[in-house]
Amino acid sequence: MNHPSAVLVASLAFANVQLFAREPQAPPPPAVEAASRPGSTGRSANGNSLFVGHYGETVEFPSSWTAEAEMRGETEAVFFHSKFEDDFQNKPLRPKKSDYRPENFTPMGLMELVVLPKDAPGGLGSLAAIRDAKELELKEQGADYEMLDKTREPGWPQATFHVKMHQPYRLWQTYSESPSAFYILTVGGEVEAGEFGLDEARTENIYAARQFVFWSLRESLKAMEGRTAAGRPFRFRDEAARDMFSGFKYFFRYDGSMPAAKPMTAIAAAMLILALWPGRTAGSRRARLFGRSMLFFTLLAGFLGFLAVYL
Repeated sequence: MNHPSAVLVASLAFANVQLFAREPQAPPPPAVEAASRPGSTGRSANGNSLFVGHYGETVEFPSSWTAEAEMRGETEAVFFHSKFEDDFQNKPLRPKKSDYRPENFTPMGLMELVVLPKDAPGGLGSLAAIRDAKELELKEQGADYEMLDKTREPGWPQATFHVKMHQPYRLWQTYSESPSAFYILTVGGEVEAGEFGLDEARTENIYAARQFVFWSLRESLKAMEGRTAAGRPFRFRDEAARDMFSGFKYFFRYDGSMPAAKPMTAIAAAMLILALWPGRTAGSRRARLFGRSMLFFTLLAGFLGFLAVYL
């Protein structure tokens, strides 16, 4: 892996730079100009603001917030901020693009979404490669951080991961993907009323906007993944179901990662012993009947669960 390129891509949401940018030698024709046009903001059915991105993503957020998008070559950058007045910045808050820096996301309540097409020249091929590059970058910076898998927030595409940074800045980043693009969402860290001049109303507004953006982006990516999977003979109905079934592989690991493994193994062994219980007495026959009945219903429930998830 080319580490310089990898680190550059993985840290895109931390820097106001133009990746893969190309300066045209002449004014582009209308078709090219339209192809590079960023997404736009409208209204959702419930009255909130709705951003529809260049690569098909939809992000919902409160009407008291605004989103401004721009294309940096093939990369789309979306800047979210509140319309509320802010006593320690401008009135109302009108941050410049240069304000979207790591040290400003928490005190100014900023959010940024960066979308990287997977086929962009010089890009990385997978979220796993981006994750490796991001972790290398954070270690080299001496940052205090946690790398969290998407299983803490079911519903994200399979390889999604989150970065919770404590030092030198409080930040939360989510790295996810659609079939055609990578998505990097950057928001500020935890903040209490009174910090950075933010009162309780402002902090509540910031947290509500983050939840809107976080949830709606997840649902949008899940829908795009579902449309791509529509032609498969068996497909997961949603990511939560995939998490449930993929977790079964841990039932027989005794490293403590799945506490239910031992009791479930013991129950299965007990049913098998009862189903094969020897003897011709009435008690033996009842034990065999009970064991075989339990095995039958367990297998039937598993089969019905399979159909419910895959079909």
